[in-house]
Amino acid sequence: MNKKILSACIVALLTLGTCSITQTSYAGESTIRTRCDFYDHGQCYDHWIPTRDSCYRISDRGGTPWQIAVCAAKFGIGSRG
Repeated sequence: MNKKILSACIVALLTLGTCSITQTSYAGESTIRTRCDFYDHGQCYDHWIPTRDSCYRISDRGGTPWQIAVCAAKFGIGSRG
């Protein structure tokens, strides 16, 4: 009788171990998604960066004075040259 109980306990422990191994293997397959608001040269950015698209009519779209100044410095928006 003791052998049957011991066998049942071993089978139960092996079954639990197999389930936990299976769960950890699926946990590694999850992907992390990154928020991409701006792209520049194939890079993804989750914050504002000065690009031709993001600087286009920035003063009309409510850009901050800092953003307008960066766009003007980088792309010459509003310059006489």
